[in-house]
Parts: sequence; structure tokens; C-alpha cells
Amino acid sequence: MPLRALSILLFLLLNWTCLSPVELEDSRADRPFVIHGVLANTSGPHILTIGRVAPLNDSRGNIPNSRVTQIFVEDADGNRFQYQNTTSGRYEIPAGELTPAPGKRYRLVIEDPVFGSYESDFETMPDPVAISDLEFEVTRERFTNAIGDEIEQFFLNVDVRANLPETPVNLRWEVETVWNFFERDTPFCPNCPPPKSCYFYANPPLDNGRTYNGFVFPTQELRRRVHRARMETPEFESRHYVNVYQHSLTANALRYFEELDAATAQGNLFAAPPAAVL
Repeated sequence: MPLRALSILLFLLLNWTCLSPVELEDSRADRPFVIHGVLANTSGPHILTIGRVAPLNDSRGNIPNSRVTQIFVEDADGNRFQYQNTTSGRYEIPAGELTPAPGKRYRLVIEDPVFGSYESDFETMPDPVAISDLEFEVTRERFTNAIGDEIEQFFLNVDVRANLPETPVNLRWEVETVWNFFERDTPFCPNCPPPKSCYFYANPPLDNGRTYNGFVFPTQELRRRVHRARMETPEFESRHYVNVYQHSLTANALRYFEELDAATAQGNLFAAPPAAVL
């Protein structure tokens, strides 16, 4: 069994991402700005980025913006926590300054002498939903390949089970796989330091969807296959880790991720390109 370790991490998320163009203009460009950030129930740091949209054939790419002077997270009691500009287009609330609490309401506030003042709607931090069980199964499956030969392959399947509260919740899963590559000892250097271990990280896509909408499909117990991998690949030749992240989402954050997933194309070189994210 190549799977040696497992870790589970739970986040609750508010998402500031704008799916519609934000009409913030300046004298340097006529392209709308996109504001993206995630507020989780951790001590931070909490990151936010601001950039301009650009066509795919624009060699300048998505130019970041660093001219916004004041950006805050504001709670319903009027308390403000300010983002600090760390690099061009990147802002951060340092770790320890803000730990959002489930059930409390937060919004994003931008104040700038050029752009003016902008406020998002208040969003309520959702309650946590824990993973009840994470199940691993190795299966041996037979297939007929393109030339008609019957082949046998092994697959690793990872399933999540969660007991849901009576109040509908929205969930999203992320999977991170980690494996290591061992450098070999050189036989002509017995006194050399031990070899280093290099670790590789990947975020494989979820074939059957990354989100669960509890308001449309309410249930008391949810079971979802979050990872399936063919094991005849180099990463399974050494110790292999699977980390599963379960996020509780607000309704607007769920809508954003559903539209983002729908606009992401998967396939071969001849598949249609991804749609534009509007």
C-alpha cells in the first residue's frame, strides 16, 4: 500500500472575487479591475490581489495595480482591519490581526482618492462542517485499450463522508497529492552527507465536481469521491500522501466556484479552449 500518511484541513471561506467587471478606471488604462481574495476562519495572513483584465493575446498580461490606498475588512460592528500593500497588486492582513468567527458578518471596503469608495455586501461566515470519514480503496480494473488488447490497471480511490447539519450548507473540496523523490547514494563517496529528499506537489482535478450545493440537494449524510488516480505512474514509486481540504462556503462563493469550474475545459490538444471568465 503506497499511501503512508493523511492530513485533513478545514476552512470556512468568504470569497471577494468579482465575476462581473468592476468599473474601477484610472488614467493609465481603460480595462476593468478584478479584485480577488479569500477570508477564512484562520489567524491569517489574509491575502487580496487587485489586477486588470487583459485579452489572452495581450503580451502585457494581467497587469497588477498598486494605487489603491486603503482596503479594509469590516465586520457588522464597524471594526476595521486594514490590508497592507506588500507588492504591486498584492495586499495582506498580517497573521494574528484578524481571526474571523462563524456566524459573524464581514464585508470588503475600498477607499481611494482616485477610485472613490466601494463596499461589498455583508457576508456571514458559515459554520464549520467536519469530514466524518476519509476512505481509501485500491481497485484492480480491466480495460480494453485502443488496439483491442485487454489490460489491467490499479487505481487509488479516495472518498469523503460528512454528516451534515439540519441547516443547508455549501461545501467545496480540494485535493493535494505529495510524493518524494530520493536521491541515490554515490558508492564512491561513503562519507558524503545523506541524500536529500525532494517533494513534489500536485492538485489533481475532481472528475465529478468540486462543489456541493446543500440548498439544492439537501441531505443528512454526504458521500463524495474526491480523488481517483491510476497507480502505474512515477509518483507512486515512493511514499505518497493525499491531503483533502473541505471548505464551507457562502452562497456567493459557491456560485463563483461553480462558474469557474464550468469555464475550465479539460481534454487533449484538440479540445475546445476554456471559456472566458466574465
